[in-house]
Parts: sequence; C-alpha cells; structure tokens
Amino acid sequence: MKYLYITCCILLLGALLPMPYGYYQFMRLAVCGTALYHIFKEYSHSENIALVSCGIALLYNPVFTVHFSREAWLPLNILTLIYFGYLILKIKDEK
Repeated sequence: MKYLYITCCILLLGALLPMPYGYYQFMRLAVCGTALYHIFKEYSHSENIALVSCGIALLYNPVFTVHFSREAWLPLNILTLIYFGYLILKIKDEK
C-alpha cells in the first residue's frame, strides 16, 4: 500500500520536469487510480481525507481531462505530492 503512494510521489516529481505527453497521461492514470483506491479504502475511517482524494481523482482523471497550462499544473502537482507524502507518513505512524 505504501509503495503505491511512493510510486505516485516519484511520478509527480518527474512531472515537475519537461517530459513527453505520454508520461503525463500515464501519471494521471496512476494518480487517479491511487486516489480512487484510497477513497474506497479510507472512506469509512476518515471522510475528510477521502474527500481530498476524491478531488484529486477528479482533477487527474484520464477520461474527462482537465486542461491547464504547465504553469498551473506545477503547483497542483506539488500539492498532490505533499498530500501523498502525508499519506505515506500516516501509514508509517499506524504500523
């Protein structure tokens, strides 16, 4: 479970660099899938955290894409990276 969040953090770090468009499509799929997984896993424990994951899943969904400029995506990617980092630390504290 923790490795899923770590993988997304690495992908989000890579998105801060100029990459081919296919990389961003793959990253959106991975981040959206991880956020959806977290929603279904955590909804009964913490609805607030699940709502943040819902927003991330909607923002990064690969089907109905949200189009922003690269400059607008950079802070969104950083905030998402911080959120997944928080989830990694939360999992570490629980074990």
